[in-house]
Parts: sequence; structure tokens; C-alpha cells
Amino acid sequence: MTKVRESSIREDDEITELRRRLEDAEETLRAIREGEVDALVVDGPQGDVIYTLATADYPYRLMIDEMNEGAVSVSPDSFILYSNRNFAGILGLNGSKASGIPFGDFIVPEMRDRFVQDLEQAREQSIRREYRLSPGDGRIVPVLMSFAKLQPETNSISIVVTDLTAQKALEEKLREAKNGLEEQVADRTKELRESEARLFGILEHSAADLKAMRRLNEIGTLCAKEGKDIAGCLRDVLNVAIEICGAHKGNIQLLDREASKLNLIAQTGFDEPFVEFFESVISDDTASGVALRTKQRVIVEDVTNSEIYGGKHSLEAMREADVLAVQALPLLSSTGNVLGIISVHFGHAHRPSEQELRLLDLLARQTADYLERKRVEEEREHLLEREHELRETAEEANRLKDEFLAIMSHELRNPLNVILGYAELLLRMDEINKSANLHRMADAVKRNAVAQSKLIRDLLDLSRLRSGKLELNRETVSPIASIENAIETVRIDADSKQIGITVSAPDEMLFVQADPVRLEQIIWNLLNNSVKFTPRGGRIEVRLEEAEDEIVLTVSDDGQGIDDSFLPHIFEIFRQADSRTNRSQSGMGIGLAVVQQLVELHGGSVTAFSGGTGQGATFTIRLPRSIDTRRAPAPVLALGNGTLKGLEVLVVDDSEDTTEMVQHLLEIGGASVCAVTSGFEALRVAREKDFDVVLSDISMPEMDGFQFLSELRKLPGKADLPAVALTGFGRPEDMRRASEEGFYAHLTKPFDLQTLARLLQQIPHHKTTERSTVQ
Repeated sequence: MTKVRESSIREDDEITELRRRLEDAEETLRAIREGEVDALVVDGPQGDVIYTLATADYPYRLMIDEMNEGAVSVSPDSFILYSNRNFAGILGLNGSKASGIPFGDFIVPEMRDRFVQDLEQAREQSIRREYRLSPGDGRIVPVLMSFAKLQPETNSISIVVTDLTAQKALEEKLREAKNGLEEQVADRTKELRESEARLFGILEHSAADLKAMRRLNEIGTLCAKEGKDIAGCLRDVLNVAIEICGAHKGNIQLLDREASKLNLIAQTGFDEPFVEFFESVISDDTASGVALRTKQRVIVEDVTNSEIYGGKHSLEAMREADVLAVQALPLLSSTGNVLGIISVHFGHAHRPSEQELRLLDLLARQTADYLERKRVEEEREHLLEREHELRETAEEANRLKDEFLAIMSHELRNPLNVILGYAELLLRMDEINKSANLHRMADAVKRNAVAQSKLIRDLLDLSRLRSGKLELNRETVSPIASIENAIETVRIDADSKQIGITVSAPDEMLFVQADPVRLEQIIWNLLNNSVKFTPRGGRIEVRLEEAEDEIVLTVSDDGQGIDDSFLPHIFEIFRQADSRTNRSQSGMGIGLAVVQQLVELHGGSVTAFSGGTGQGATFTIRLPRSIDTRRAPAPVLALGNGTLKGLEVLVVDDSEDTTEMVQHLLEIGGASVCAVTSGFEALRVAREKDFDVVLSDISMPEMDGFQFLSELRKLPGKADLPAVALTGFGRPEDMRRASEEGFYAHLTKPFDLQTLARLLQQIPHHKTTERSTVQ
């Protein structure tokens, strides 16, 4: 009884002791978790072991707390002795401590055995391994755990825990990107392989195909380099066609469009009878004839069973040539026109393969391109040759026209020069002046000769204007002088119709850079036009004014006016408002055309205005104003008694009428004149006598004016004798040549008497001086 009670008392004491120890352990564990202890003494097999939690290692603990990685110190049996804040952050513990908890609790179940093995192995060496942690909130955190070797001093193992969440996410993205890229590469590879398969399908993986394609390239290159030999290129093309088709013979025919037939150009393998039979094809009894008509390929696998050849002479020709099958392919241009036919022939029945058809199509296309290019080149060369011929023809025609105009000018001006000269002489004779009728007759002769002279000048000028050959001798002139000269020219016609002409101009002199002769020609044409179309008793007003940097010259009349329908055509050559044979006014319709082109050549403009029929007309000219006033109008000199007194003049012209007329005019002025009709006679006279000036025609038989002047310069004392070209040739090139040949001046027939007088008075006697040109 007593023993049982004692045994019960001992069991109660043990239970009480165990409870106390459990409570102490729980309190210690709480203190560890709360960080209230600095060290832990553990009773181990080797005796008590002290695990340091703080004390002297506290600064290092602070540093470890600041690490980016998690840091954990565990006992050999996996209890966490210490962990830094980042480890708690990795697990999402929100500030609570992991100390005292077995590390294995945070490892996913399937990796815990591995952890125990690594922990055991860490007693001897360091270990690195990836783990997956499970904080308990459903998350799985990938980490890299680095086990440090067991530290005997502390009997603990340090583990550095690196969070791999971001790295794994990046790896996943890279993996996805890689997979996507691999898919794209796979897709593209598939496409490339499919394309490659199609390409090889086209070539049928055949060495023969590759060889044929190479031959096509070779023939294309050869024809491009040696393209001029069309027949040679076509023979090479035919050989390639026979080769790629495995044929025995072949030919190429080109279409003659004019005759609508095929002509044999190249052939291989045929004898003369076949060539003669197929020299030209115009019917449908051959494969090439049908291909020409249909513009499609024609395949005859067996000519003996073909409707094309059955019962026709062409069948006999084919069999005699040992041909049993034929394929004819049209050569089509880019526009679908047949250029020719390429045919290949076989000695046995033959059905072409897809490869053969395809390669022959490529060759036909290549050949058609070559033929079309050659045809274009030939047409271009033909056009260029034709253009060259036309240009040469036009230039020759233009040269002949210029020569004709020059000769016509000379031939017309010579008699006009005589008529004007003698009319001037008649008007100076007392007998004529005493008779009103005779004076009127002589005046009419002069007036009409002047009009004829101006008409000839307009015709020649118009031709030079249209060809761009008319040149201006510009100088600073006042339009007033040109206006006055033009008015004097039309004065007689205006007075005969009792037409009054008034001039309105500013007090200040205005100047332009113009050719004075051409400016007077412009104004004369406008005045002459106004006088012609203004009725008796009418009025003409010439007005000169300034407008900014231009001078404006206006010629207005109260004549018959211009119809609205004709006004837009007023400056067109040969256009006349009234072209009937019974029209009231004469004229050729060139005056206003000359005016427009001369004004534009001066850099100006001309316009016409009319209120309609019976309302008069106004022509307005605008020319650039010149601020240069250095040139004053030349004084008008009359060729009268004593004007040329003491002047010794030699006149040379093959026309006796001209020499006699010039002699009379100069003698009226007081000059001493010797007139001869040839260059040889002039040289003889020049050897015997001294002269102050020579007036020489240019176009003379046996010795022209240039030859005469050259010989004259060789005479003693005559090297600097001034010579004036007095000729009917008035082109710019004629004037330039006269100057180059040594003439002091050039005077165009019919010449103006005042100009002649002024020129003769200005010529220096027996001196070499600067040459000039006078038209």
C-alpha cells in the first residue's frame, strides 16, 4: 500500500517537472522569437553549447539586416537561430521573426528531404542550390540558397537566401520571347522551304533544267553584246531551242508586215528542198502558218495524223525532210503583235513535257524582247537619219532661200537705186520745177520708188526676223528724230488726202536704246498704215510720253477702224481684213507683222485697239527707256551746191545707169567724180590719179568689189584710201564681210541722199581710220 502511494507520488512529480520544463522551453522559445536573449545554452552530447544571438556580434547583425538577400543561421537540426529582415520580407512575414522555427517548414514538401541532405552535407562543405519556399499564404517563392560550411565555434550553418522571383519572371519572358522568335523563325523557315520547294518544283530538281536556264542566260547575254547581227543571234537562239527540247531540226521565221507572210531567217538540219518550200509561208497548211493566225502555240505530235498537214503538199515536204512532229511558237511583242515564229522539229512522234513547254516559252519571250528592241532601235536610227536628212535639207533650203533673197534684193535694189536717184535729179532741175505737172510726175516716181524700196526691205526683214538672223545696231536715240523722218516719208501721201498729222511729245527729251533705222521703220509702217486707212480730211495723232521706266509711242487715227473679229489677227503675216480683189486699199499684209517682231526684238511690246468699224484705230508701242543721253540726233544734211566741193570721188559699178546717176548727184554737191564700170578700169584710173574716196559696188563680173579693194591696196599711196561699199546686198553678214575686207562703210541701195552726204563729209582723206557700217 505504502509502495503504491510512493510510486504515484513519483509519477506526479515527473509530470509536474515535465510541465515546468515545457513551460520553460515555451518561454525560451518566445524570448528567442522576441529577441530578448543574447545567447542560448544547449545541452549536447559533447556538453553545453552556447549559440550567440547578439552581444559582441551586434554590429555585424545590423549590417546583415541591411543586405539585399535573406540571411539565416540554423542549427544542425534545421532550427532557425537568426534571420535578417530581408528573409522575413521574402517570406512575407511582415516583421515577425522566424527564429526558433524549423527551416524545413518553409520549404515545399517535395524538396524537404533534399534540404535535410544539403544541411547534413553543409557540415563538410559549402553548397548552392535552387529551392522553392512556401510561406504559407499560397505563394511559391523561387530562391537560391547558399549554405556556408558549419561553424564549430557557433555550431551553426549560415544560409544566404536570394529571391529569384524577378529573375524567374525575366527568364519566363525571355523564354516566351524565345519561343515566339523560334515560332517566327519556324514559320519563315517553313515559308522559305515552301518557296524553295516551289522553285525546285519549277526546275523539277533537274540538272537539265539548270543547264537549259544557263543556256538561256548565255544566249541573252550574247544577243545583248552582239545585237547588230540579228541573223547570227537568231541562229544561236534556234540552237538553244533545239537543245532544250531535244529536237532534231528547227527554223525561225520573221513576219513581213507589208506582205503579211513569214520569211525564213534561220534554219538547222534541213536540206535545200525543204528550205525552198518553206522560204515564205502565207497559208494555214503549216504549223507556223496556224501559229501566225491564232497567235498561239501549235503542237503537232504526228504530222501524218494532223488536220493541218493532212492531204497537203506541206505533209510531203515534212516527210521528205524526215519530220514527224513539230512545235511552232509565236514570238509576240509587248503589244501582242506577232514578230515571227520559232519552230522545232522531231524525227519521231513527240509530245512535249511541261518542262519543255516552260523553257521554250522563256526562250520565245526573250527572243521577242530582243527582236522588239532591235526594231525600236532600227526605227530610232531611221528617224535620226531622216531627221538629219531633213535638217540638212532644211538648212540647204534656208541657205538657198537666203542666197535667193540676197540676189533678189540686189537685183531689185539696183534699178530702184537708179529710179530714186534720177527722180531726185529730176526734182532738182529747173525745167521740172517750173512745170507743176512735170514736178508732180517726178515726185510720184520718187514716192512710189521709196514705197517699193520699203516694201522690199520689209519682205527681206520679215524673212530674217522669222529665221532669227536680223541683228540690231543699237545706239542711244531720241524717238522724236525717227518720228519726224517717218512723217516726212509719208507727208506727200498724207497731203494728197488732206490728212493732218500732229505730234505730241513732252518738253524733256526721251531716249531709247534702239536701232535708229529699225525704229524709223516701225514708225513709218504704223503711219503708212494710218494714212492708207484714213479717209480724206482725216486726222492722225502721234503721241510720245513717259510711263515709269518705259516710253510709250501711240499712233491714232479716225479712219475706218478694225472689226472686232479681225483685231486678234491684226499682227499675223499676210492677214488682211479685206482680202477681196476689189478691196479699196492695196498691200501685202506684212507691215504690221514686221512692226510686232521688230518691237519685240527691241524688248518692247505693241498692241492694237479699235472701237470697231468706222471708229478709227490706235497702235501703242512700249519700249524700255534709256537714261543715257550722250548721243544727240545727227544733223540733216542736204546734198546741195558746194556741199562736197573739192572732194575727188571714184565710182565703180557694173551698171552704167548707176554710175551715171551717182556721178550726177555727187557733181550737184560739188564733188569731182570719175565713174567706171569695172574693177580693172577702176585700178587703171587709180594708178593715174589720186582720189579722196572710192564708192564701189560689190557684185560685179570678172572682178568683184572685194577683189578690187584688195588690188587697190597694193597700189602705191592707196593703202589707206577710204572705200565705201555701195551695194544691193544688205544682210548683216554682208555688212560684216565688207568691214572685214577693208571697206570704211557699207551703204545699202537704194541709199538715202542725206546719209550719203553725211558719210562723205565725215570720211577722212588719205588716212586709215576706224571702219563703220551704215545701212
